[in-house]
Amino acid sequence: MSDFREGQSNFMQLDHMARVRDIGLKMMILFYLAIADVLITFFTGLTAIDDLIHVGSGERLVDKLVILFVVASVLSFAVSLAYSIVTIRLCKYGTPFLVSGIFYLLFSICNLLDMYLDTGWIGIISSVCGILYIFKFSEAMRENLQNVDFVVSSGWDRLRTFYFIVLGIAGIALICNIFLPLMTDVFLLVYGACMIGELIVSIWTVILLYKSYKAMVDYTPR
Repeated sequence: MSDFREGQSNFMQLDHMARVRDIGLKMMILFYLAIADVLITFFTGLTAIDDLIHVGSGERLVDKLVILFVVASVLSFAVSLAYSIVTIRLCKYGTPFLVSGIFYLLFSICNLLDMYLDTGWIGIISSVCGILYIFKFSEAMRENLQNVDFVVSSGWDRLRTFYFIVLGIAGIALICNIFLPLMTDVFLLVYGACMIGELIVSIWTVILLYKSYKAMVDYTPR
C-alpha cells in the first residue's frame, strides 16, 4: 500500500513539474511577442519622426504616414493575435488563462478597429478588455507560481494592485473633470501621469514574463 502511495506521489510530482515547465516555456514565447510589439511601436514612432523631419509637410508626408501606420497596425495585430492564441492554449492549466486570452483578443481587435473607426465606444470597450486581461492573467500567474517562486508570484499581485491604483486615479480625475470643468489643467496633468503609469504596467509585465519563465524553467531542470 505504501509503495502504491509513493508511486502515486511521484506521478503527481512529475505531472506538476511538467505543468510548470510547459507554462514556463510559454512565458518565454509571450515575452518575445511582447518585446516584438514594443519594438514595432518604437520603430514606428522613430520612422514617423524621421519623416516629419526629412519629408516635411504636404500630401507626400500624409501618404507615407498612412502607409506606415497601416503596416504597423497590421503587424501589431498579428503579434497580439499570436499572444492571445498562446495564452488561450494555456487554458488546460486554469480558466483564468482562457478568460485573459479572450479578453486580450478582444482588446487587440478593438484597438485595430479604433484606428479606422471614429467611435469613442470602441476605445472604451478596448480599455475595459485590457483591464480585465491584466487582472485575470495576473490571477493565473499568481496561482501557478505560488509554489514555485513566491517573490515572482507576489510580483504579479503587486502589478495588479498598481494597475488598480492607476485606474482609480484616472477614474477620479475623469469624474472631477466632468463636474469641475475649471480644473482642466489639473485633469490633464493627472491624466498624463496615468499614461506614464500605463507605460510602467507594460514594462513591468514584460519583466514579469521573463522572470516567470526563468523561475519555472529553473524549478524544473532537465
